[in-house]
Order: sequence, then C-alpha cells, then structure tokens
Amino acid sequence: MRKTILLSKRTSIRSQDKGSTSQLDENPIIACSKCGVLMWTSESTGTDRKTGEPTFTLCCNHGQISLPPINQPPALLEELLQTRWFRDTIRVYNSVLAFTSVGMKMDFSVVHAPGPYTIRIQGQTHHRIGSLIPQQGRLPEYLQLYIFDTSNEVRNRLNAMGQTTSEGCLDETTLKRLIEMIDENNCLAKIFRRDHYESVGSDFVIRFVPDKEKGKECDLPSTSEVAGLIVGDMSSTIKVRDIVVQFQSDTLQQICDDPPLYMSLQYPLLFPYGEYGFHPEIPLHLETCTSRTRQFLTIRQYYASQIQTRLNQGMTLIKGGRLLHQFVVDVYTSIEEDRLRWARNNHDILRAELYSNVLDAVSKGDTDAKIIGHRFILPPSFTGGPRYLVEKYHEVMAICREFGNPDLFITMTANPNWSEIKEHIGRYGGDSPNDRPDIECRVSKMKLDQLLKDFKAGTFFKPYTTSLHRIEFQNRGLPHAHILLWLGNSSRTPSAEEVDEIISAELPNKKKDPTSYDLATKHMIHGPCGLFNPKSPCMENNVCIKKYPRPYNDNTSIDKSGYVLYCRRRNDDASTLKAGAVLDNTFVVPHNIKLLKKRSEFARTLTYVQIPKYFVWNNSAKVWTERKKGKTIGRVVAVHPSAGDRYYLRIIINKIKGPRSYDELKTYNDVKS
Repeated sequence: MRKTILLSKRTSIRSQDKGSTSQLDENPIIACSKCGVLMWTSESTGTDRKTGEPTFTLCCNHGQISLPPINQPPALLEELLQTRWFRDTIRVYNSVLAFTSVGMKMDFSVVHAPGPYTIRIQGQTHHRIGSLIPQQGRLPEYLQLYIFDTSNEVRNRLNAMGQTTSEGCLDETTLKRLIEMIDENNCLAKIFRRDHYESVGSDFVIRFVPDKEKGKECDLPSTSEVAGLIVGDMSSTIKVRDIVVQFQSDTLQQICDDPPLYMSLQYPLLFPYGEYGFHPEIPLHLETCTSRTRQFLTIRQYYASQIQTRLNQGMTLIKGGRLLHQFVVDVYTSIEEDRLRWARNNHDILRAELYSNVLDAVSKGDTDAKIIGHRFILPPSFTGGPRYLVEKYHEVMAICREFGNPDLFITMTANPNWSEIKEHIGRYGGDSPNDRPDIECRVSKMKLDQLLKDFKAGTFFKPYTTSLHRIEFQNRGLPHAHILLWLGNSSRTPSAEEVDEIISAELPNKKKDPTSYDLATKHMIHGPCGLFNPKSPCMENNVCIKKYPRPYNDNTSIDKSGYVLYCRRRNDDASTLKAGAVLDNTFVVPHNIKLLKKRSEFARTLTYVQIPKYFVWNNSAKVWTERKKGKTIGRVVAVHPSAGDRYYLRIIINKIKGPRSYDELKTYNDVKS
C-alpha cells in the first residue's frame, strides 16, 4: 500500500510538472510578428497562414496597418521623461509650449481628488489657433511664443500663468531649454521665425498644407512641406479644411480635427519634431485578392496602433505621464466626432427620414413650425446614443422574460497591482500603472473574459445558462464590470441557505483563515464614511449613498420583492483598522471568498516540495511571488523532536487532512516568522 501511494504521488507530480503552468506562463507577453508591438497571447484574434504565429487586431489589424517608426525623442526630452516630477507636471509645460489652445470642460472635482490621477471632461474638445502677432497690450501666447525673444517670452509666460499651478511649479530653466529644443527640432516652430515674414509685410497668411502626399504619417516633414506663405488675395487658394494663420487678429479660430498636423500643434512634447499624424487617406495594406471595400485607415485604428508599446522605436507617447491622459481623452473625442460626422453625412444610408421631422412632430403634438428644425438621428450602432441604450434595454428585458430574474449580480473591479500590468510596464522601464490607463483597461478586459469562462465552467458555483455584463468606469478612471448571471430556468426566489453558500457579508475568522481575512479587509471594506469620515466621496447630505454602515442582522433574509438582507452578526473579534477607524461587519461589502482567492489557481495544486520550484519567498514582505527565471528543487526540512515548538507545529500541520497546499504553507511561514 505504501509503495502504491508513493507511485501515485510521483505520477501526479510528473503530470503537474509537465502540463501545469502559472497564470503568467499561460498568457505571456510576446512581440507581434507583424509590427513588433508587445501583446498578450490571449489578445490574439488569428494566426499567420504561413508561419502559424499569432496575429492581432488591436495593433496592426493582422498586418494591414503599417505606420512609419516613431522616432527617438531629442536628448533633453528623453532625459526629462525618465523623471517622475516632469511626468507629473508635463501637462503644464505642454500648455506653455503648445501652438494651439485646447478647449474642454474639465471636471476639476475629479482632478483634485485623492487617488489615481484622472482627467474627465464633459462635452466636446476644441483646438483653436490665433494670429502671429498679438493685439496691442496683450502678452504673447501659443504660437506667438516662438516669435519673440526667448528670455522675455519665458518670463512673460511664467508671470501670466503665476509660475505655480495645481499640478506643480514651473521651472524657468527647464522651460527655456524646452523652448530651445523645440525651436531647433520642430518644423512647426521654424515656420513662425521672424525672418519668414519680416520682409513680406502684414498682408499675408500662413497656410498649413493638409495633405502634401497621401499616406504620410508619423514622418519628419521639412518646413516647405508643412506650410506655405500666401501674400495678397487668399480666397482662391484656401480650402475649407486648411489651417490658416493670420498676421494679426483679435480672435481665435477653431480648426477641424482631421488635418495631419492637428495633434502635433497641440502636443509639441509628444510630437517634438512636428510629425504628420492622422488624415483620412492613409492606405491599408490589403492582400490582392481581398474582398474588403474599405481601403483606408480609420481614425480609431490609427490611434489604437499609435499608443502601443514598441521596444525598438521611440516611446515618447507611452512615457508621456499625465499628458498621455489628456492626449487619450482628446483622441477619444476626435473618434466620437468622426462617428457623429459619419452619421450626419449618411442619413440616406441610415434611412433617418423614418424617424424625423413631421412624424415625430405630430407624435409630440408640436404645431408651431418655427420650433421644427433639421434633426440628425443617431443609429443604434452608435455606442452610448439614446437608440443604442433603448435597444440594449429591450434585449435585456427579452432575456428576463425568457429566464426570469437574474440569480447573481457580480462586480469586478480593475486592480492596478495585477502582475500582468507591472510586467508590461517593466518591459520598457515604466514605474506607475496609472501612467498607462490603456494597459489597465486591456488587462481588465482579459481578466473579465477569463472570469466569464470560469463562471461558464462552474468553477465557483454551478455553470450559468445566461449572462450579461456592462463595463463602466469609476470616478477614479479604473474600469469595472457589472455581471448578471442566470443559474437556471427557474425564477423562484432562492432560500437563505442557498444565499449563504455563495455570498458572505461578514469578515472571515482571522485565526482560522488568515488569507481570506486579509483579502476581505483589503478589498471588501467600504469607507470609512459616515461619522468616521463625513468628507468621503460617497457622502451626500451627510448620508452615505451606498447605505453604509448597514444594520446588524443575525440571519440572512429575503423580502417579498426578492431583496436580500445579508447576515451581519455583531462580533467584537471581527473588525479591521482602516484610515484610523475601526470597522466591523456593518462595513463589509457582500462577496464570494472563492472569487477573492482567485491572482494563481496553479499554486493551490502544488505540495510544499513543489512550491520553491515555481515561487520565490520574499522574506521582507512575507509573501510568495512567481519565479521569473532560474530553477530550484524543493525538499521537506527535517525537524528534530528537541526543536520544541517547531517540531510540534510540524506534527500539527502533518495531521491536516488533504493536500499540503499553498495556503497551508503560507500559514506555516506566517506563524514561523
């Protein structure tokens, strides 16, 4: 019998060593074979027919998108981008150096709130450009900055901005060096030099060339390719979408969002050479036998490809810190503007006449013709539009009619400390997950897909028959998903016992299950709010909008409408200290402890001896971390009876039934330390 048990253990160990991998090993970061972008294998949407290597849609659309390489930034900018203080104040420096002004209605309550840095706006963004010479009595601003004496312009600009902003202090020396750098490298700055127009007089304009040559993007254009100087009558040569700079004017003119220099004018610190950007006629690299009708790159495809991580190219964008946040928001509004523009210009295709004008006016009871104007209808395919929301609502109601009320409502929130995020940022030398909100969103989407697969497989509870989920963004910018699950065709109300098997609203026992206790106190405690913290974001009119603290409840109960009152027993031993306040079960968010114990399932299948082969013990943090390189062989340490407490602790652990798991090993090390 002893020999049989040993053989079975050896067989299971060999099979685990051969077939088991950690979560990171199952989803490693690889370079796209088409464009070199760092991608996770789970993001692959196909394979190359010739090589069999995975291909991706997000970065290059399976090789159809081919943009020129992004150039390395000037030495000064490369040096500054390595420092935390500059990445935190880069938006202010960019505002001083920008050739255009950006107009947006910012939500400053979010910008100045504690927590991860976030930019949130309402409405539309606008880029405006002024004249070469300011009106009499006004200080130079924007592109006028590059025309006047450097020392005076820096001093005047700093005085105008007060030298100190909510995002940090401006350094006069750094700003002067940046102006000299842009003046030397940026082709847009060279256009505004005084020697370009001193001999011409005041009867002229500067016209930026919108599309010098089809397909040029991320290129380093010369001054002659970017703009032309027009003297005299300009009406015959200027087009609708041209960017025109007058000699002197007292107004700012708005520029459209599709000229190739649109972003370079606004973000000189992200595009220090004045590179060409997106324009509507960048060709796709299609196969000769393809049946696709689209021949050109979309604005979404362009920017999605541009913000990716390429180790062999310049990384000015992805190292842009807080300026990258503003750039991404600006890009998103440009994409939405393009979608709205398409809906406005294609009403015949959308058959919008079925929705608008007379029929709608009659149905509303409008009889005054003066208030009936031209309307633009957003189709249901426009994400976030009113018809989109109505369509999704009716789809959900149809599912509820078929399957009844959902059984579980689950929320999944992104965690900036996920190992996948840190590994990706570490590949190029980044130090803060908040510097890459795009990576946080991508990893969150991968985790959500995996979680839904676990639900379908019945990993935590019985498999669902139907599921719905919606992705939203918190006030601090991190994505989270609301998931509805139907576990069966019956619409009956579950019993209190069935609820308690899945959901808990109490803190776990710290002595019996310290791992669960640590996870619950770290992730599932609301607040503190109420009397402990009246200024908490959840407080309105001195009341928590989330209804915390909840009342004590000795047993789980369900009312007639199906609302669950979870068990929250009064327990003096079940509490935690958070922000100086002692919080008990009344502040616990309902949770499933198995879901909380999910970041490595592979580790829970290992015995003590196998743990060192795949994990490394961090003695200072008292945690196990996945082994990145190297290999080691684990063994069981012999403890002599004369060791006293350690020997008896070994006896107790050996008597625990079941496999010697990762959790048991962590408990042992915590006690030992």
